[in-house]
Amino acid sequence: MGKIYRNRKAVANIVGTILMLGIIVPAISIFAISFTNIVTTQRAMMNAQIAVMQRFKDYMDEVYFYFSPEYDSVNHTLNITGEFPSNRAVNVIRQPTCRANVSNEDGSNLVVSFFEFEYDPVNEIWRKDVFCESNTTIEWKYENANQGNVTYYWRVAVYDGTTTTKSEIYSFRTSPSESPIS
Repeated sequence: MGKIYRNRKAVANIVGTILMLGIIVPAISIFAISFTNIVTTQRAMMNAQIAVMQRFKDYMDEVYFYFSPEYDSVNHTLNITGEFPSNRAVNVIRQPTCRANVSNEDGSNLVVSFFEFEYDPVNEIWRKDVFCESNTTIEWKYENANQGNVTYYWRVAVYDGTTTTKSEIYSFRTSPSESPIS
């Protein structure tokens, strides 16, 4: 009887060990796979961050070299004129091409940024930066203005490379019909 009991105990130990290995080995495999996924994800995130930082550096280098090498500490008046659609325009086509003429009294180069938003300027979306010479008309298509009879807002910000910035907000209301009045 003692031998059978010992054999049952040995068999139970072997079965228990097999069951434990059946649980532990897959768990270790899952951990290893998860760890590998975490490392891969972290590496991808780091590469993305490096790419963003490089793009930002390239952008800043472009801004730096775009403006004249001699620093002009005098603030000159910036002008935004000829905006289309004009402020508070009605029956504007959906997805209009917005434009504005930007200039600087001293004729220096400018950076122009376009933003768009619906209802609240706090939620504005940056759309485009343009590097240009003074007295240039800049435009971009307002893709999100795709519903009829809705008031949309857009903002133009002009920067001259020193400390002068000018910003104007405009609004327009789209035509309620599919074939709007121009």
